[in-house]
Amino acid sequence: MEMRHNKEERQKMLAKKIYEREIKVKMKREQEVERRKREEMAHMMYEKMCAGLKADEMRRYRAAARKIQKVWRGVMTRSTISRWEAAVLTMQSVVRSYQSREIQRRRRQQEDEDRREAIEYARMNRAVRIIQRRARYMFARNSLFRIKRAKELRRWYSARIIQRGWTAYRTAIEREMMKKEEELKLLDTIRQKQVNIAVKKIQKWWVSMKRSEQEKA
Repeated sequence: MEMRHNKEERQKMLAKKIYEREIKVKMKREQEVERRKREEMAHMMYEKMCAGLKADEMRRYRAAARKIQKVWRGVMTRSTISRWEAAVLTMQSVVRSYQSREIQRRRRQQEDEDRREAIEYARMNRAVRIIQRRARYMFARNSLFRIKRAKELRRWYSARIIQRGWTAYRTAIEREMMKKEEELKLLDTIRQKQVNIAVKKIQKWWVSMKRSEQEKA
């Protein structure tokens, strides 16, 4: 849209320049035609006067013609200058209006750019805030996850340590009980052997005593 507007402005300026150039060429042509007409009229009047006038009259006419030409040149010069002044004023007004429009266009363009930059900055700032908030949330969640994982690992290692200690304690108790059972079995075996030996001794003593009684009888 902005490029189209600039293109239209350039086309308008080009058309204005062409129009002003045509006006200048037309004015020059009109001035040239008028000058030629005046020269032809003056020449015709001069020839007519020269044909039927005397020398003194010719001098007066020449002096009058010079004065008329001088006045006429002054009038033409003043009219030309006034037209030039009007043309210059017109050109100045056109240039000033174009400059004012160009300044306003640039100002509006700068305001639009500033507005777009402000909107883009606000959008980026909002996006940065969202990213920061999500990053903080992610870091906090990861920190909580690590803390929870560390607690779970500590509990697991503590349970393992307790299990290992309890397993070692139970194994030691079982070994101690097995050792005591073996010692008791060994003591029972020794006692049984001692009882058997004592029984055998008693039996031998009883048999020997019976024999001795029988022999006495």
